[in-house]
Amino acid sequence: MRLTRLVTALFSMLTLMGAAMTPTPAAMQSKDLVAALQHGGYVILLRHADTDASKKDKEAVDLADCDTQRILTPKGRMNARTIGQSIDQLNIPIGEVISSPLCRTMWTAELAFGRAEANPALREPKPKSVENAKISGAALEPLLSMTPKTGMNTVLVTHGFNVQAVTGFLPAEGEAVIVKPESDGKFTIVGRLLSSQWSSLGTS
Repeated sequence: MRLTRLVTALFSMLTLMGAAMTPTPAAMQSKDLVAALQHGGYVILLRHADTDASKKDKEAVDLADCDTQRILTPKGRMNARTIGQSIDQLNIPIGEVISSPLCRTMWTAELAFGRAEANPALREPKPKSVENAKISGAALEPLLSMTPKTGMNTVLVTHGFNVQAVTGFLPAEGEAVIVKPESDGKFTIVGRLLSSQWSSLGTS
């Protein structure tokens, strides 16, 4: 019981901390969101696609050995491809694709966009503590506030813990948070999309 209360308190603190770090979301309607992304200038913060939660990372993770890590399920691989195909069909231009170096994030990026640049700043930390949430948030914030190349959108593929550290909420696997970098080094959340929602954007 004491452990349960401790875990609950920890994640409450993470949520409050993330909410304080991130501007209030200004949600766009679907058509406006598509038009904005087609113009470029946004960051797509993407949690990796579906995994089997019962299969944990080993204590000693080898980045070169996916057998030491929790990886995408067949559904996750399919959803990653669908995300990429939908973005391509919507004529949304993608520039840099930056990913946590773990296999589940790199696979998501490569299956969706055909490429990925590994960046340890996006890696999920161990243990998942308040202190590591602060570190992860501090590492992620500059990437979210960095303006993409003209006419392009940047994709960051990371983990739920990292997203929660800067937003205050835990996204679903494959969920995207659409962010608008601001000139003052901050950023604004303008939308959220589940992996299944990309394919319907063109018809909404």
